[in-house]
Amino acid sequence: MSKRQTIHYHHCRRQAMTLIEFIVASMIAAVLALAMVPLSTAPHQMWRQGEERIELQRELSLALKAIADRLREAKWTTVSADGAEISFQNDETEARLFVRDNQLLVSEGNDETVLADCVKAVHFVPYASRVEIRIDMQLGAETVQGDTSAALRGIDLIGRWPFEEGAGEDIATFDTSASGNNGALHNTLWSYDSTQGRDVLHFRASGLDDPGFSYVQIPDTNALDVGQRVVFEFQIKSLGFETATPTLFNRGVPHPEQAFQWVYLDSTGGSLVFFGSNGTGYQSVSSGSLEWETGRWYRVVLLLDNQKKLATFWRNGQLVQSVTYTVPFLMGGATGSGYLGIARAEETGELDSGSAWNGEMNEVTIGNY
Repeated sequence: MSKRQTIHYHHCRRQAMTLIEFIVASMIAAVLALAMVPLSTAPHQMWRQGEERIELQRELSLALKAIADRLREAKWTTVSADGAEISFQNDETEARLFVRDNQLLVSEGNDETVLADCVKAVHFVPYASRVEIRIDMQLGAETVQGDTSAALRGIDLIGRWPFEEGAGEDIATFDTSASGNNGALHNTLWSYDSTQGRDVLHFRASGLDDPGFSYVQIPDTNALDVGQRVVFEFQIKSLGFETATPTLFNRGVPHPEQAFQWVYLDSTGGSLVFFGSNGTGYQSVSSGSLEWETGRWYRVVLLLDNQKKLATFWRNGQLVQSVTYTVPFLMGGATGSGYLGIARAEETGELDSGSAWNGEMNEVTIGNY
């Protein structure tokens, strides 16, 4: 090979090596560039996620405030069995709060208003003087949850009897509401209960006063007149469901043309019952048969909406049954004295912390405990 050929050979070889090196370097650069893509986009994704979370937190705060503002003026609320929606009434309108297609909506008459977007779920838990609210929201991969409490209007108590006197010879149990409907004890005794940690009022099957009956008598006062919405709530414990449990609340004596009311537990089927007059006769609404454990305390609640002709029963914070009826009950008028825990000779049981609330002017349902 001549010198000229040798130089040309080495020159071509250098060009080939340079081309190979360039190709390899390009491939390495491409691989490195691909590897750097997640690193270069990570700050943007983190920024976007942060932005979504800030937006969700803002929407959450606005939604909680919007619900609380509306419920704060409510005088009667009803929560669905699953807690996913709440109906409420104020002085002028009835409305409903619920979630549909990831939107929190309020329905008032024929109008629907969107209160918030990105809502996965809302949950309401009503109490005597407030409603607890929880909202779950989602935007992209971000989720937030928040809760608040909406104070409701004051309770118009017919009476609240905590049965806390706990002295064997006491002849009265006091009404701690403004109504002051103190009850006179007849053939009852105080019995220590380890669950409550104090004495509770025991109704027994026989005695000296009014033989065969055991009860608390409440004076006949206008405070016992109720409106078209009323709530009865008691804690009860039976000492044996082969016999009946004492009546929870009784107003007056049976008369078809007067506002006789009777809330009791039917031992034959374990049903909670509201029985009363409707102007021409008597009628009742019932929770249906329930299983009960002897010696266990139960908090039982009856919500009666006489305008909608709907009775709703709760036990230990769980919805038992909602029952409609066709003819309104008589809810107010001359009826005579009231009674708590009235028991006949074959009955026995214990009562604690009983209340009756008037929902005509400013009541709310109590729902779960």
